[in-house]
Amino acid sequence: MGVSVNKKVKGGKVGVGKGGASAKVGGKRGSVNVGKKGLKANVKIPGTGISVGKKIK
Repeated sequence: MGVSVNKKVKGGKVGVGKGGASAKVGGKRGSVNVGKKGLKANVKIPGTGISVGKKIK
């Protein structure tokens, strides 16, 4: 059974689990996620349901 801890911090979220650590920084229009699998950027258009995500590295 896996155990994970997630915590909201000013400007984002930090998580630690069995698979590693991750961090998310952003707001309503976009975010950047950093984790075990690399770096990913997400951009959203509020109110439309449209979003685009791209792996950066």
